[in-house]
Amino acid sequence: MAMIFILENNQETANTLKEAFMDPGYHEVVTSSDPKSALSTIVIWRPDIIISEYTEVDGGWLCKEVKKMRITNHIPFIFTCHIGSKIDVNRLRDRMLNQYGASDFIPKPFSIQKMMDITNQHLRYLLFS
Repeated sequence: MAMIFILENNQETANTLKEAFMDPGYHEVVTSSDPKSALSTIVIWRPDIIISEYTEVDGGWLCKEVKKMRITNHIPFIFTCHIGSKIDVNRLRDRMLNQYGASDFIPKPFSIQKMMDITNQHLRYLLFS
């Protein structure tokens, strides 16, 4: 069982993800909508993976802070965000991976199954590395 931390400003999306990942005995999930308190929660709980709504100010800041600290810099960080066009998706994905150190990017809207597949892929990599 893995611990998943979800930073999401839309409560409905946060609840949907939490329910999907907590399917009987699947994962432990902690959610937050506040990036500032999220950092202390991440440091205390040390989740196995972080899924965060992207905003340059909040999500970008949080990812940079997580990647700066030796005790958290190994945690995969997946960004999600609403995007207007395919060109924007590629540009934003490159920025998130290169500038912020994120592990992945999933544009919204996404299917719950896609989010679970990508999250599990990162968790399996952690398990076997």
